[in-house]
Amino acid sequence: MNPFYLPLGRCRTVVRTCTVIIAFFLFFSYQLNAQTLLSAQTISAATATGGDTQPIANLLDAAGNHYQVGVLRATADLDPGAGVSYFVSNGVEDCYIAKYSAAGAFIWGRSFGGGGQDIIREVALDNSGNIIVAGYFSNVVDFDPGPGVTKFTSNGNWDIFFAKFTAAGDFVFAKALGGITNDSPTGMALDASGNIYLTGTITSPTVDFDPGPGVVNLTKSGSVDAYVARYDNDGNYVWAFNIGSATAGTQVTSNKVKLTTGGALYIGGYLSGGISDFDPGAGVGNLGPVSTGADLFLAKYDLAGNYSWGVVVGGTGTEVVYGMDLDAMGNIYLTGTFSTTVDFNPGAPVNNLVAAGGTDIFLAKYSPAGAYLWASGMGGTNSDYGLTVKIDAANNPIVGGYFLGTADFDPSGTVVNLVSAGTTDGFVAKYTGTTGALTWARRLGSTTNDQVTSMTTDGSSNVYVGGYFTGTVDFDPGAAVFNMTAPGTQAIGFHLKLSSAGNFVSAFSPNIPVNATSNQSVGATWMDGNNNYYITGSFTRTVDFDPGPGTTTLTATGYMDCFIAKYNASGQLLFVKRLGNTSGVQGKGICTDAAGNIYVTGSFTGTLDADPGAGTVNLTGAASDDIFLLKLNSSGNYVGAIVIGGASYEVINAMTIDNAGAIYLTGSFSTTVDFDPGAGTANRTVKGGSDAFVAKYNSSLGFVYASAFGGTSSEAGMAIVVDALGNAYSTGNFWATADFDPGVGVVDLVSAGTNDIYFSKLDVNGNYANAFRLGSTTSDAGNALALDAAGNVYLGGQFNGTVDFDPGAGVEELTSAGTLDGFIAKYDASGNYINAISFGGTLNEMVQRLKLDGKGIIYASGQFSSPELSFSLHGTPQTFANEGNADVFLAAFDPALNFKGGRSVGGGQNEQVGAIAFDDQDNIYLAGTFLSAATIDNLTGTNAFPFRSINASDVFMASFSMLSTLPIKLELFTAVQQQSEVVARWSVSAQVNNAYFTLERSADGSQFTALARVAGCVDCPTRMDYQFIDKQPLAGWSYYRLRQTDLDGRSTYSRIVRVNYSDATGQLTLYPTVTDNEFTLSYNNKTNSSQQATIRIFNAAGNTVHTANILLKPGMNTVPLTLVKQTAGIYYVSLVITHSNTVRTATVIKQR
Repeated sequence: MNPFYLPLGRCRTVVRTCTVIIAFFLFFSYQLNAQTLLSAQTISAATATGGDTQPIANLLDAAGNHYQVGVLRATADLDPGAGVSYFVSNGVEDCYIAKYSAAGAFIWGRSFGGGGQDIIREVALDNSGNIIVAGYFSNVVDFDPGPGVTKFTSNGNWDIFFAKFTAAGDFVFAKALGGITNDSPTGMALDASGNIYLTGTITSPTVDFDPGPGVVNLTKSGSVDAYVARYDNDGNYVWAFNIGSATAGTQVTSNKVKLTTGGALYIGGYLSGGISDFDPGAGVGNLGPVSTGADLFLAKYDLAGNYSWGVVVGGTGTEVVYGMDLDAMGNIYLTGTFSTTVDFNPGAPVNNLVAAGGTDIFLAKYSPAGAYLWASGMGGTNSDYGLTVKIDAANNPIVGGYFLGTADFDPSGTVVNLVSAGTTDGFVAKYTGTTGALTWARRLGSTTNDQVTSMTTDGSSNVYVGGYFTGTVDFDPGAAVFNMTAPGTQAIGFHLKLSSAGNFVSAFSPNIPVNATSNQSVGATWMDGNNNYYITGSFTRTVDFDPGPGTTTLTATGYMDCFIAKYNASGQLLFVKRLGNTSGVQGKGICTDAAGNIYVTGSFTGTLDADPGAGTVNLTGAASDDIFLLKLNSSGNYVGAIVIGGASYEVINAMTIDNAGAIYLTGSFSTTVDFDPGAGTANRTVKGGSDAFVAKYNSSLGFVYASAFGGTSSEAGMAIVVDALGNAYSTGNFWATADFDPGVGVVDLVSAGTNDIYFSKLDVNGNYANAFRLGSTTSDAGNALALDAAGNVYLGGQFNGTVDFDPGAGVEELTSAGTLDGFIAKYDASGNYINAISFGGTLNEMVQRLKLDGKGIIYASGQFSSPELSFSLHGTPQTFANEGNADVFLAAFDPALNFKGGRSVGGGQNEQVGAIAFDDQDNIYLAGTFLSAATIDNLTGTNAFPFRSINASDVFMASFSMLSTLPIKLELFTAVQQQSEVVARWSVSAQVNNAYFTLERSADGSQFTALARVAGCVDCPTRMDYQFIDKQPLAGWSYYRLRQTDLDGRSTYSRIVRVNYSDATGQLTLYPTVTDNEFTLSYNNKTNSSQQATIRIFNAAGNTVHTANILLKPGMNTVPLTLVKQTAGIYYVSLVITHSNTVRTATVIKQR
């Protein structure tokens, strides 16, 4: 119920089938504004195509569950067991989060990302078990992997994000910030209250570190600045500062941040260039490199961001900190790489380490005051890297990373060499915390590239290792063998558990499909008089074409085969046929005659068996690309076939059929082609590079005529329609001068730019009737044609610059807003101008298909790549938002070319339209291709239907219904929490024939139930406001939508809104905050009902010293508490509201 006046759709049920065999979706939607989805389905490969994962960080919760985050590329099954849990990246790289049990069983996974590169860098758990991740993203990303939408658009190439999820993987919030270039987080830590601390780098001149409505700009000083920022447990800004120097070439990179229970904050990284002030306050904390290279730094702050101290360690080469951790005493351990000679003691005396190779690994320990304790170097003559360090329960450090060749991991005089099997091998090495002596070292690797990228430990000092590997790796460092093999040449992630003694316990990796890339594409679709739906196109590898529970697979003979599929009105597969050879076959056009015979056209190279059944009917092409025209009966059996070709290449772009069953083709050809497949000869010889043609054949595939247009350059026919008299209208593109009279006459058209649009009309015998050109001084294209009942012709395509769309004496100019704008122009049967419109954003838009329904409504579909594509509905902008690189739009216009409504199909990558068709009820059928993941959406996001491929590209097919004018115009619909209730409000105008409203509620955004029925005004032209109060809202996230029903029983739906119902108004207070023993917890429960809650008290080490379950009554609650059995120090008191999992935390200090 949004402001559209041509609603499309009614749905009856929802069915989704998704197996390893096929990713297929069938939705029967309700009546909705603009185009309403009736059904949607995809055709995809029988097995998933290859991808890979790269773990970046991992950790354990108190129950021993294992969390891993990292990078997802293409397709991966994150379930290492017998189950299947496929995740497909939306773009180049997406983020994933996976949770496994202590036994390694898959619990859940989540992924999110856009069309670019999105990387998780860090993960942490708060005291309530919530997962917080941080990383960077590009382009547009929806960070909510569930039914909700939380989208951010990067300001630059990389922007910073951090997001919170519950222990069950449910989305809580996401925050984004960044400037115009590259900004990223490299470290994250949480305190006992769940406050979030980030560190990383900024290269943008200015970055606003407040992700909320406020503005807190930090201005970069050097080439690269480090930053440290704090946010509360809801993601709200607390403080931030940056570190840098205006000295040319200064770079300060902070890679890690760690917190102590005593309230200290440490950052570690490296710097180069000039002197940088590490003190964000009034004081001065200057640190600079000790040499001309990059040197490592370590700095300490309190949790308010106040500077304590900083040290720099360096030598004549480059030193980089990659990993940092703290032991129970607050000592700091650093690992990374160094070269040449480095004094790791920032004070006196000198404690040099000398690298054996290009870069060696270091492990260094410093006191809480920054004093040097010890440092060790490990490596060989090549380059070796320490990437991560973790302190176990016994305060011993474990280091992970990778090395090449032979490396000595014992820093003492004893030699303990590990030898890599490939280019790089991963390693894990354990040392004593007191002296840094080697305890054990383990290697893991294949003959190619393998790395350890993350580690964590449990209370028994078992080590959990994450990384990636290629080839076959034995993950058991002992005498036994535990091999895992990555598919093909792909690198995939692994999970390895070692005991505290370094012995193998378990290992697993995600299931990555090894199949080569599979692609499907749509050439054309058709709807017959019985509402059977036909589709042709191309496919590779093995594809299941049955959207139901059955399986009907076809396997391509060569790199690309043609498919011909027929579905009934319910979307059930009736048959699918294949045409293929080893050189490639594509289906480009399909139609049926009154008897149900099917005509298919396309292109092939070499020899093609045109009989899709048991028989053999070979067609032999003359050269690289020839055209075939195939006739099948209504059951898909072979009737006849012809080939059209010459000594070079021919292209078929469009086909149509007239009432007598005659077939019309248009495209392009080169050299000389005989268009008569029979005994006669109908040679047409190209005049330039390639010429456009229109060819007609009777229902027996006999030649009728062939007309060619051309000049000294290149021409191509792109679309064709035929009127009731047999006149053929075609459009396409030409360059320079071309003669559009196929007879003895000459009708030259001259392009104004490099590519102009032509419009041609031929009579029933293929003779010249009319032609004109449209174009600017650059490049323009005619792609689509449609005819109305009065014989008017609609032309669609794209243009650049300014174009006069009146081919006559008048001037009707349109100017593109972006590089390319889409257009629709209307002409009468004689080619006289009637009307024209254009639409576009800042980039490229194009109309690729046009189709009229039985009511004269014209539907345009094509691609748009601008961030937004807007249409005007009675003066009100209606906007499509681009989800990635290029999305598909479907827009409806009345005969006067006024916009009426629309839909879009979009994802993180490229979506392409294939064809539009209508059934006898004027339901619209749209088909095309998509990559990775896409969503069918309307202009306002109402009832979005997502689907996902397991291939490089899959086919989507969707149908929409067309209904009458909406009885109302919805101007507002909201739902908000007010104390213990949720209030839904909506405002409508132009109520005509309106019966009532139904407010519906859902716990998951998918399954809705009716909550209340509210009577509407039958005939009220002015605005009216309505509301309903949900007095018993669901705990946590809930979803509301509004259904409007008119007097004849038809319904429309609003957009979906979300409410996170909680006791957010309640406040926790402790008094006194400094005590000898006794204190009181005070909490104001402002809801109207009692709530279960739990009080927990933690000491500074994070240990629970008291737990109590309480019932919070409405109003003020006070609970007396004591620390009589506890020692002096800081204690954290948390109150967890059970139904909402809301946590409130405060601090109390015991004096003695």
